[in-house]
Amino acid sequence: MNQSGSSSEYGIKSILCLATHSLGVSQGLWGQRAGLVSQYGSMLGAGNQQVRNVMVEVTNDNLERAIRKMKRRLKDDNGIKLLRERQYFRKPSELKVLARKERDKRIAEKAFRAKLKWITARQAKLIREALLHHTSSYLSRSLYISTIAECLRTLSLPAPTQIQ
Repeated sequence: MNQSGSSSEYGIKSILCLATHSLGVSQGLWGQRAGLVSQYGSMLGAGNQQVRNVMVEVTNDNLERAIRKMKRRLKDDNGIKLLRERQYFRKPSELKVLARKERDKRIAEKAFRAKLKWITARQAKLIREALLHHTSSYLSRSLYISTIAECLRTLSLPAPTQIQ
């Protein structure tokens, strides 16, 4: 920003950077504006601490889309979480409850992934068995193998190496 306070020199990108510079998001991911941050960091409460930022390109004056993209990037890097942690003190008992909830969520996601893996493996097995039962009665062995391999290829499953 220039001395008069207008944002014409740096545009919307500067505003997005300054609004998010002290969230703790890693510097190397989306670029940095060291000059702006060092110049205006103390105004925004950064003090002498290390300053990090997130920069989002604004194209075709689509500010809403840029803000959504910035929020998504902050969420991916836990920037919003870090900002909330810095805003106010949390009691140790509250931290334990939050840690337990996060642990339970991780365990539930892991169990869901395992269940989904089992279901897809079961479906693949059922498809293979159906193909075996349906085609084995009237196809020759070589045509049978090529038919199974083609069906599995369309389902992106590994082809059988040996038929039992």
